[in-house]
Order: sequence, then structure tokens, then C-alpha cells
Amino acid sequence: MKMREKSPQQGFLIHQCKFDRKSVIYVILIMILLIQISIPQTDVQASRYLRGPAGERVKVLLRNSETGRTVELPVNIRYKNDPDHQIVDYEVIITSSYLKSVSKWDQTSAVKATLQMAYREKFINGVRYIAVDNYSAMWQKFDNTVSIRNSHLRPGVAGVSETGRTYSTSYQYWIGVPQLNVYYFTTPPWRGVFINMQDEVGNHGVHLYSQLVRGGSSWTLQFCIGLGQSALVCD
Repeated sequence: MKMREKSPQQGFLIHQCKFDRKSVIYVILIMILLIQISIPQTDVQASRYLRGPAGERVKVLLRNSETGRTVELPVNIRYKNDPDHQIVDYEVIITSSYLKSVSKWDQTSAVKATLQMAYREKFINGVRYIAVDNYSAMWQKFDNTVSIRNSHLRPGVAGVSETGRTYSTSYQYWIGVPQLNVYYFTTPPWRGVFINMQDEVGNHGVHLYSQLVRGGSSWTLQFCIGLGQSALVCD
């Protein structure tokens, strides 16, 4: 059995395994062992699911040994056949998850809002890609004479995805009068789309807006957070 192993940034490529059909299970066990060696503090499980005569599917689960949380990792499998052997390439991409959170007060220090963005990051051929999973916001009030009205979020995305599709869109998530100390979540239509963050246009961002009223006076609390080009404007 011949094997070449390559470990690019944020991923593992087990490449060109040439073996008898009876040895498939040994290759899978070796793949699990390599991943376990490369990732400390985690447990990795793999299982096979038959898909008829066309081949099999391998599922890789990454489990945090402290929290028990399990995440399924994407696996790319490529088959090549000849009369005597089967060649299988396995590629496992490991992404990193992050939460960006920013809190700001209004000009009178009566209201504080927290704006968050949950996202994942990975590298493809050294290029950074980011996909947003959700946006969230929470309001806190420290002066009961102030009312919070017309609150909303405006998430947006721009750039080129890993598949080559161009994105440039946004939408409004209306909240109105928010409950205090409660997070409001919105999932964008582009959830899970990885955008190239190393060109001139790639960015993810979200804008928070609220109208504040006390008696006959009115003012706003608004700010944004972003990644990529929008981070230069917001942060």
C-alpha cells in the first residue's frame, strides 16, 4: 500500500491511496489516526455509509473532549478504478468558528446595545474565506424615562464566493420595540457561503439602528460591525 500525506493550512489531504478493495477499512482507520494526531484536545469519529454500487460516503465528526459538542466536517472523496485496484482521495476541511461582539452606548448613557456576528473561517490555497452563520443584537436600558423604538438590523455581504459566484446584497430585520436583555437572532440567506476576504471587495457586515425618545427629545443609537472591507468602516 502506498500513501502520500499532505497537510495544508486548516485542512488535511490524504492523497492517492492505492489498495485492494478489501483494505478500504484500513485506509479509513489510518485517516482517523492522522486527524487525531494533528488535532489536540479533540476526538474524531468516522463512519461509512453505503450509497449503492456507486461507492461509499465517509462522515467525520470532530468532538470537543471538554464540552462534548460535536461538529460534522465536510469530506471530499474521489474514486478511480482499474481492474485490480481502487484509488481513493480523502480531503477533510476543518473550519474555525468565531463570534465577533461589540457593545456601544447612546450619547446620554441611557441605553446600551450589543451587536454580534457568528462566523466560520477557512483557508483555501492560502486565501482566507469567511461564512456568516447568524447575526444577533440585544438592548439594555439604564434610564426608564427613555423609550426605544424603530429598532432594526441590516446585514449585508459583498464579494466572490469559493465557487466563483459574486454577492452584493443586504436586507432589513425589523424588531421595533425590543424586549430588554434578550438577544434577537437573524440568519441570512447567504448562511454558509464562504466569501473571499483577501480581495478589494470581500466583506460581511451588519448595522444596528434604534430611535431613542425622552419627552419631546429624540436621538439615535446606531453602529455597525464588519469583517473584511466593512471592518475598515465599522470598527
